[in-house]
Amino acid sequence: MINRNWICLIGLLTLPLMRVLVNNSHYDEWFSKFHYDHVAGFIVALRNNEQFQAFIGGWVFPVFVALVLVFWLLEEDKSKISMQFLLLPLAYIPFSILGFTLVHADFEVSYLYVNTLIILTFGYIYILFWGGIMMLFQKLGLSE
Repeated sequence: MINRNWICLIGLLTLPLMRVLVNNSHYDEWFSKFHYDHVAGFIVALRNNEQFQAFIGGWVFPVFVALVLVFWLLEEDKSKISMQFLLLPLAYIPFSILGFTLVHADFEVSYLYVNTLIILTFGYIYILFWGGIMMLFQKLGLSE
């Protein structure tokens, strides 16, 4: 049986892994070498995308993930982790606004609505994907 907390942990660590693969591993060259030009183009497009670099590619997101991991490790009641996983996009909004303000050394009002719209939209698409995986594993009897 797979514990739901492990699925949440994998879901939390997948985005920083994707960040490393896109920004640091040069997978686009590897895919081009094996004639997967569409995949290589997608990776290059992600690397050049300003929103991807701002929200996942910078230092704010890895610090947020590290803080969430430390919080989950220090928490005594591990049964609340799956509920907290569902609330991660809401927790990342003020963290990203503070991080963007520190990075640019200037507060812009647009952070209040741009960060909220982007993080809620893409964050909950991502969270719902992992929630679907948790529900599927539970229905198949593979998870508690």
